Amino acid sequence: MHSGYFMCFFMEFLIVYHEDQMLKLMAESPLLSQLTSRAELRPLVYVVCQSFHWLFMGYSLLPFCLLSWEKWVPVSPRGRSGRGGCKSEFPGRSNLMG
Repeated sequence: MHSGYFMCFFMEFLIVYHEDQMLKLMAESPLLSQLTSRAELRPLVYVVCQSFHWLFMGYSLLPFCLLSWEKWVPVSPRGRSGRGGCKSEFPGRSNLMG
């Protein structure tokens, strides 16, 4: 098995868990539950909940697409070198190229 699968599904679990916590918070808060019960605000609530997925899904798809530790760790934010993103020592050369 590749480490990218494990990391992808672990991060996906975290995303779903935190979304569930966010929905519980909205249901338990009197102000938020009053706002979310209004029909005209339901599309906004939907967009906010979906933006949580859109924002964090890229982080879990990166290991899934690159699969092996040697490929996805260097290009993930704060990879082995401690720098963020796809920066490399050589200008114009991506870490994906080797």
